[in-house]
Amino acid sequence: PLMPHPKKFHEAYCDLKFNGYGWEADGEPPRAFTELKDFCDMLVLKRSYAECWGKNAPPKPREFKWIDVEDWESIAMLPPHKQVLEVFKAKLPFMVEGVMEEMEAGNSTTFWTTQRLTAEMAAEAFEEAFDDRDFRSLKRKFGATIFATHGEAHSDTRCKLAQEYREHVASGKTALWVATMDSLPEAESLKGAISSHWGGLHELAGTQFQAENRVYGPWLRVCPQVYYLGTKTYEVKQVDKSTRQFSRLERLASEKDAGDLVRAYMAQEKEEETIEQY
Repeated sequence: PLMPHPKKFHEAYCDLKFNGYGWEADGEPPRAFTELKDFCDMLVLKRSYAECWGKNAPPKPREFKWIDVEDWESIAMLPPHKQVLEVFKAKLPFMVEGVMEEMEAGNSTTFWTTQRLTAEMAAEAFEEAFDDRDFRSLKRKFGATIFATHGEAHSDTRCKLAQEYREHVASGKTALWVATMDSLPEAESLKGAISSHWGGLHELAGTQFQAENRVYGPWLRVCPQVYYLGTKTYEVKQVDKSTRQFSRLERLASEKDAGDLVRAYMAQEKEEETIEQY
């Protein structure tokens, strides 16, 4: 048994409540998924990537939107971490416009970044756009709401926010999820979103590839992945490298025991990245 007494288990993982007549244990606290996964990791039936996801996942066509970054020559002189921030700032107005155009059609979507700072910048920019005269009707017409978080927030908070997102969309309203790509495990559903928008590519294609495989609902026939990249910047080489590696990973994902193959590939990729830096 995972716990010495069933009541303790129901309190921790089933939101046990007394309703005045008896006990109810049909809830799902935010901690349930992550902790039970750790408890049951050796008990669950393991299947290959192709068996459990690759065959059933909707196609993920990638669209790369190129944005002119002014004064790139001076930005290129900055340290790498500052380059990332300045390029993101230059792209932000165009990214906001692209996401808001989709939401104007009544669609719920997601926006992902790789850093907490850029996620917070994006959330603030989207809040300002919602208050702008051109998009103010989104809240009134579609009940549009922003749900923002990052990977440094407590896991309970993030999982609870994801549940609120799903409930908001299920009620017939639209929602925008803004977060870092490490804020939720891929298995945590954001059901209702019909696409993903990305503020840039992760430096490791394997990590980016996994992040694309979020569960948005089995009813989706296609789940577009929209990437916003800066012309003439470091992202030009990055997208060339990632595109080649995406195709290799997609071939791996269709083979038996693909999960082990993908993890091995990511480990090799990380080692190559370290060698390049030194």
